Amino acid sequence: MPTRVKTLPRFDDRLEALEKKYRNAVDQAEKFTRRLENGERPGKVVPRVGAAVFKAWVRNPAVKGGARKGYRIIYYVIVRNEIYLLTMYSKSQQQDISVAELKQLVAAAEARQNL
Repeated sequence: MPTRVKTLPRFDDRLEALEKKYRNAVDQAEKFTRRLENGERPGKVVPRVGAAVFKAWVRNPAVKGGARKGYRIIYYVIVRNEIYLLTMYSKSQQQDISVAELKQLVAAAEARQNL
């Protein structure tokens, strides 16, 4: 069964803002989404969230500097074949996201799943 990748409104809003600044954010997010759809689970598990939340680094070709200047995509594996993209941000603009904020995003994804 193929993996379905869905997005939260927050992810869509952040992606739109990043695209205005970098013009490659949508392409990079689409490439990342295809990886998820193909069964890959890149990144590391985020501790202390209490759910299968991962943070992954995505290259930003518009900025030099490696992982410190790339994008961070946070995603939640609800079930084996259903994933929600929670948020995306540029590491040069935001360092980390709080556990409390991640828990709120997970709750929003779970609420959308039950619709």
